Amino acid sequence: MRTARTDLLVGMADQGVSSLTNLVAVFAIASSVGVDEFGVFSLCYAGLILLLAFSRAYFGLPISLEARDTTGASPSSYHAGISALLMISPLIVLGLGLFAGFSSHSAGALWLGLSVAAASPFFLAQDLARYQLIAERRSIWALASDCAWLAVVGTLWLVRSQIPIPVIALMWCTGPLAAFAVAIAARRPRITWREGLRAMTPKRGVREASTLTVLLSNGLTLVIGVLMLPVYGVGAAGVLRAASTAFGPLNALIAYLDTGVLAALARRSRNRDLGIVGVLAGAFTTLVLVWGTTLLCLPTPVGVYLLGETWLTARQILPITMIEFVFVGLSAAAALFLKVRGLARQLVSTKAAWTLTAFSGVLIAVVADTPFGAVPCSLAIGAMVGAALQWVLVWRESNRRRGASSWPNAQPRREQI
Repeated sequence: MRTARTDLLVGMADQGVSSLTNLVAVFAIASSVGVDEFGVFSLCYAGLILLLAFSRAYFGLPISLEARDTTGASPSSYHAGISALLMISPLIVLGLGLFAGFSSHSAGALWLGLSVAAASPFFLAQDLARYQLIAERRSIWALASDCAWLAVVGTLWLVRSQIPIPVIALMWCTGPLAAFAVAIAARRPRITWREGLRAMTPKRGVREASTLTVLLSNGLTLVIGVLMLPVYGVGAAGVLRAASTAFGPLNALIAYLDTGVLAALARRSRNRDLGIVGVLAGAFTTLVLVWGTTLLCLPTPVGVYLLGETWLTARQILPITMIEFVFVGLSAAAALFLKVRGLARQLVSTKAAWTLTAFSGVLIAVVADTPFGAVPCSLAIGAMVGAALQWVLVWRESNRRRGASSWPNAQPRREQI
């Protein structure tokens, strides 16, 4: 029988493969197309990441939070989530396709944008299947799914200089399809339209609050990309995407907090939460500083080989992006503490303050026509505000629980999932 530690290690390996897949895919596109084409791809990809964040919070979070016993999560939320995704997939493809057409000014850019739109349903469904597989402690199948994806984008990386942009776009689109086939074969969903409709019905709980927080965060990236177009050009979106992708392994760790760590944390005693999230916050901060320093020492020819001409500008904002990721990691760790306690409204309020701060800074930068560096600075300041507010909430909640521990009959109020 597999131990919990083995499942954790396999889950971490899966997240590592997922991160590597994203890195290779983005590097393959960035190093084989022009700055503007990569900018259009980045804008469409930001739209896909926004949808992914929505899917994870709205359909994936219930799977993780239901995994509280030793047998893993019930598949009911998974079946409902896949059914809901199937119903809204035409709207997703149409929306991203129209956005690609609006953003593109060349045939190559349009091909890349449409490939993102076409791949989006498989992208989202495979990710939800990963949630269920990890919750059922069958992480090996999630790993196999992501390995299939990595094989496709690895092939794309090897042949990228020998094929035209339409073929690059088609190969990129094939990766999510291959991963989807493996994941769905391992955890075949039962399509239930009634449950799908019920899964899409909003309530007033942690799921809805978490969805709002991720929409505010990831929606900010998309809005900023569109907002920058008149002043900094479409290439600016590619620069921000390149800097963020350079920290891809750390993005993967943040994602794993929700796919793996949250489910494990939900099964533990609430008395240990503060210590666990404190260790996670410290470890993540150390990793960001080490990884960021490594990137800053990267020779220019290596950076250009990986990200093309986009690296030349992305390298200049890496120190600011590193600071932003420190606060993003601190915020993600604090959010775990708040999620397992059902503190929904508090999550939304802190993310709203984060988003408003960052958006205001970018808006001022665009209106005042300041240098491009003001944009990543605004994002870092917003992340700092969000992390600070969330850790204040964690501290207050911890003190409140310690104060209430002497009253056995006192039960803290929890919001429904």
